[in-house]
Amino acid sequence: MGTWIAHRTTILDELVLCDGLRDHSELPLCSNCLKDTASFKCLDCVQVTLYCSSCTVKRHEHLPLHRIEVWQDSFYQSTSFCELGLHFYIGHHHTSCPSAENVQQILVTDLSGAHHINIQFCLCKEAPGWVGHYRQLLRIGWYPTSFDRPKTAFTFNLLDTYHKLTLQGKLDFYDFYSSILQKTDNCDQRKGIHRYHEISRCVCQWRHLKQIKHGGGAHSPLGLISVPDGEFALECPACPHPGRNIPADWMRAPDNKKWLYSLFLAVDANFRLKLKNRKIKDPEVGSGWAYFVENNRYLEHVSRNTNDTEVSVSGCGSAFHTVNQANTKSTKDYIASGVVACICARHSFMMKNDVLKAPRYINTDYIIASVLKSAAVRDIVISYDIACKWSIHHLERFSERHPDLDIDKFQFTYLIPKFHLPGHSPSCQMDYSFNFTKGVGRTHGETIKQEWAHINLAALSTREMGPGARHLTLDDSWNWWNWKKIIGMGNLLLRSLLKAISMKEKHTAIHNKFDTSFPKDVLIKWADMISCWECDKTNPNPYIHTEKASNVAEVRRRLAEADKQEAQRGHAPDEVPASIFICSGLEMKEQQRQLSSIAQKMSTKSDMQKASIQEKRNILMRQIRRWQQAQLVYMPGATTLSVPAHNYNANNEDPKDLEVPENIHLIVPSKVEPTQRDATCLHRVAEYEQQLRLAQVQDSLIELRHARQIRHTLLMNHQTQITGQGQRANTKSCTIIRSIEERISKFVQHYRAAYNTLVQLDPSGEWQETYLELKDRDNRGPGKEDDERGPGDGSYTFSWIWLANPRAHDASVVVNGGDAASDEEVTDILRVQWTTSQARTARWCEEVELLQEEMRRVVSGLWACLLSVGR
Repeated sequence: MGTWIAHRTTILDELVLCDGLRDHSELPLCSNCLKDTASFKCLDCVQVTLYCSSCTVKRHEHLPLHRIEVWQDSFYQSTSFCELGLHFYIGHHHTSCPSAENVQQILVTDLSGAHHINIQFCLCKEAPGWVGHYRQLLRIGWYPTSFDRPKTAFTFNLLDTYHKLTLQGKLDFYDFYSSILQKTDNCDQRKGIHRYHEISRCVCQWRHLKQIKHGGGAHSPLGLISVPDGEFALECPACPHPGRNIPADWMRAPDNKKWLYSLFLAVDANFRLKLKNRKIKDPEVGSGWAYFVENNRYLEHVSRNTNDTEVSVSGCGSAFHTVNQANTKSTKDYIASGVVACICARHSFMMKNDVLKAPRYINTDYIIASVLKSAAVRDIVISYDIACKWSIHHLERFSERHPDLDIDKFQFTYLIPKFHLPGHSPSCQMDYSFNFTKGVGRTHGETIKQEWAHINLAALSTREMGPGARHLTLDDSWNWWNWKKIIGMGNLLLRSLLKAISMKEKHTAIHNKFDTSFPKDVLIKWADMISCWECDKTNPNPYIHTEKASNVAEVRRRLAEADKQEAQRGHAPDEVPASIFICSGLEMKEQQRQLSSIAQKMSTKSDMQKASIQEKRNILMRQIRRWQQAQLVYMPGATTLSVPAHNYNANNEDPKDLEVPENIHLIVPSKVEPTQRDATCLHRVAEYEQQLRLAQVQDSLIELRHARQIRHTLLMNHQTQITGQGQRANTKSCTIIRSIEERISKFVQHYRAAYNTLVQLDPSGEWQETYLELKDRDNRGPGKEDDERGPGDGSYTFSWIWLANPRAHDASVVVNGGDAASDEEVTDILRVQWTTSQARTARWCEEVELLQEEMRRVVSGLWACLLSVGR
């Protein structure tokens, strides 16, 4: 840009010069005939030279779509060849037809703008090879809008250019067409050149013709009489297609290699691809020929099963409610509330889809059944973000609704995409995980989201179309998407294979080194545990250890047992046990925080609110008084440190005259200086508080993780499904997200309070190796936050809150001088680390094998295609 700025003035002068006579002060003679005055110039010819009228027409007798300007009144004005008397002849080598008498005027729109052309058709009807007017236009690259007496045409170049632009950038046609017309009339004064409705139909027809031509339909012996379903859809060359790209004896492959011939499918619903009910009569053209299922059969199937009851499945904590997503008032004015699609989960090739109106499993079932009818392999891996619910009774539904499909010949594996998995319950995160499923390699199942990101750019324009035009447009976009995938398949597989080989070597070396840390019998036991779980998911899961937010309750139970033993030995007071004293003190401090928060939020209080707060204060004050009596027993030295309580009168209506209970300073052991703690605190109350605080840290961290997982899931669902659904759905979603963020803030406060207390009680304890100070930058994950978007996961670092193991320093097992964790718990932790490492290594090894097999399939399939064309 710096160099350009230096030449900016010169360039600007040249642009202004182009609008004038250049080197002439007045109109020169025509440089061609040297007779008449030259006042015409062509904007589309490379050499901008002024000519007279007759020479301009003669030089453009075969170029009628160039733009011409004439110099008048000291500036250039637009004119046309129609005004200059140019006649454009079709046939007879672009000379006048002897059978034709008159010329007629038609409007032709090209990339250069709209042009009125005086045209003469060939009328030698008796001559061999004569064709009608519309076919004569087609043979010179002009697409007519009618067939009998065409008066309007659009050039192939115009239609093809828009076709490519909309496939690549999803350009709206109205904007494109308006820009073309601005080349002819930038002031919007010439109404006779507007043909928006006509060209809209031509664009749809062009899409359809291109689809047939690219799919080989123009060379079919049967023509378009009986086109099979999906005939013009591009298939994934890397997926298994028996008889084309996998060995003939693939069914006799060893059991440990049969997974190589699995078909990976990803299913999802897209609620942005709506279709308004504008009551447009728009017939289907080629329904079922590409990616949309045949519309009449699909609608008949849905209507036939309308009264079937969907099974509502509960038990999973998933925040994804795909089945209920479309059941909103905002969809009542829509013919379709979205689409359901099935794609290749490995390479993101579109397979089949249908419109979505009824929010039921019947849509998903119909799509998968349509794909399975053409599938010839046995093992099917289905990735679906609600697979945990959809898979229940899946086989029964297929047997009942699709009797023509032999569902028993398939073996299904149901999984949940990796990005969606954290939003499900812990059991689903294990049972439906790609990471812990044998024979799937490093498949993630999120490829369908890549296609949604591509096609959602067309959602606003397709929403306003008729049903037929919408199907044509989306089919065309998906055909282009698959084609781009095909031409990039070689580079994609090569990059993936090189990465997989590198990661396989890396993780194999790490895992082999890990193996040397354990006896062989332990490794055999863990390997057997993995095998048993893979065969039957009801067996103990080798990849998890229990992480429950129950440490506080467990510690309280153990402290109560310790108090019982102290009482039996006669070493404890008879009135209030030490454990109850400490637990009550910590509970009251939490009540003080909650009551203070409630009072601060109510800036203007009603009488009812004032009464409610006063009742809570009365109860809390009585509890504090009883606790202070027990404090004289367990912390006799604390009385000199305490802030004396005021005489509290419940009937006094002016709380400003009294110290409210939420502000009373409660002295617990952690508030006493370490040098005075031994003399002030008796009966191990300081040790008890330390154990309870450690349990609070553990519970707060676990609850914080769970809350952040829920927030992550809700945010993802909001971005992919809720955004664009309307203000009501958006407001409701944001309200739920805010409530989860409030919970996150609460757990952060709990953790920090317990952490700071632990620092006071045990400043050099081993617990600090696991639990760190929770800073604002640590409160993130799982996954990247909005301000962390950018490089891939290879450069992403987790917050320590996801790496810490809350069971490593379990407070529930350190009472009465116990160890930090039992041998069984330590073994459990190491077992999870080893099995996870083993699964990661196994998936990378499978990925290398699978990629090599896919590369072989692509080459084999292309050779089979070439041999077929040769025959």
